[in-house]
Amino acid sequence: MPSQEEITAIRRLIAKITGDLGQLTAADRTQIDEAVAAVRRHRATMLGMPRIRPAATQIRAEDTA
Repeated sequence: MPSQEEITAIRRLIAKITGDLGQLTAADRTQIDEAVAAVRRHRATMLGMPRIRPAATQIRAEDTA
C-alpha cells in the first residue's frame, strides 16, 4: 500500500501534467494523442502470452552416420 506522501506526490504530478496539457495548441495535442494511441496499440500487442523460441534440436550420433 503506498504511503500518503506517495499518493500526494502522484496527485501533484497528475495535476501538473494536466495543467501542461491544457496549455498546448490543438496541433500539439493531436500529435500527443497520436503518439499515445501508437504506444497503447503496441502495448496491447505485447501484453499477450510471451513468445518462446522452440528449443534447438539436438543432433544425435545416429543422425550423423
